[in-house]
Amino acid sequence: MALPLYMLAQKSNFPFTGGFSVRVTFGEFWVSACGYIARETGVRKAFLPARYLQSTIDSLGLEMLKNPGVRERREILEDLWKGIVKIPSERLGRNRGSDISIVLAVGNPEGVHLCSSGVSGLWGQSELDEKWHVLLPQRHPMFQTDGIVEDFPGALCIRIAPKVIIATAKPLFPMLPSVEELHSRLGVTEL
Repeated sequence: MALPLYMLAQKSNFPFTGGFSVRVTFGEFWVSACGYIARETGVRKAFLPARYLQSTIDSLGLEMLKNPGVRERREILEDLWKGIVKIPSERLGRNRGSDISIVLAVGNPEGVHLCSSGVSGLWGQSELDEKWHVLLPQRHPMFQTDGIVEDFPGALCIRIAPKVIIATAKPLFPMLPSVEELHSRLGVTEL
């Protein structure tokens, strides 16, 4: 089953503006993605870029997972990123994708590989103790990537997958709120 990924963005009257989420599973592999794009352009102008990005990741993920020649998580992740880079920039809103906040993850029973752009923090909830743990230190190079850049931003390998991953979108301060506030801001009752 695909790892649940969530992203916190700045509080607003319309918290899901520009939001997208993807979970694709095929065999023992899965792809998850979440994030925001064109958030500052408003609900109407952010809708199409977010849906286009979501459908592209969904179809690319399924295509790659079905490809019998691809069996490495990192390879699938890099190919997903290359597919995102190929999206015509005019389809990604007024800022042409420079305002994206995204986390992509590929996993199987042996672990998870993930990459991100436009993210200020990453936490994982442990299956063992249900506690939230920082996945990357604050000054990690992965937090330096912004927008859809041509070069692959690098991958984090996690051998024991957390139960859930939560990211904070830039420019949000990288701090995980209380569980009650998480539920409220993510629009869920259970993580």
